Amino acid sequence: MGCFSLFYLKLSDNKLQGQIFPGSINLPDLTCLYLDSNEFTGTIPKNLSTILLEVLDVSNNNLSGRIPTLVGNRTLKWISLSNNQLEGPIPEEICNLDFLGLLDLSKNKLCGSIPSCFNPSWIRHVYLNNNQLEGELTYTFYNSSSLVLLDLRWNKFIGSVGAGGISVTGGHKADPMPMQGREEGGNQGHQVLTGKEVTVLAKLQELVEKMGE
Repeated sequence: MGCFSLFYLKLSDNKLQGQIFPGSINLPDLTCLYLDSNEFTGTIPKNLSTILLEVLDVSNNNLSGRIPTLVGNRTLKWISLSNNQLEGPIPEEICNLDFLGLLDLSKNKLCGSIPSCFNPSWIRHVYLNNNQLEGELTYTFYNSSSLVLLDLRWNKFIGSVGAGGISVTGGHKADPMPMQGREEGGNQGHQVLTGKEVTVLAKLQELVEKMGE
């Protein structure tokens, strides 16, 4: 595929099938790619790393495999890979996204911990709910002062949030908020943040209330 002047491609809400860009692509000016809500299968192609994308939305498809290293593309500001069958860990290359504003990896089969280096200062919305992520969150989002919405429901996180002294407002240190297991509908093994509203992470102005419901 080669469209040298194309900078915006939106094919959302169709019934497109097969793999995404199975052959070579030459889209040097493409910055926004919306392929969400289709019937694409296979993996997210590595050749997307040759495009300096700012927006990548392939949510609501049937994609599988691991998240490729293309998410280390420093130009990305919006990544939505939700509601697929992606598995494996969140790649550490995501830590290179200094200007990322939205990250939606929800409703997949991702495992492992959130990379401790992932602290983008510009990020505002993070959706990691409905995966198999685990570990502690002590220093996660430590420098994410612009964060306004964080959804971590239905994972296996443990420990406390804020134990590393995450700033809430005015540079004060927050008291750790414990995380505890909770049974919902007979399902075991889900760790959720408890309380009516999570206010521990950096300058959170609007959060998911009653997380775990």
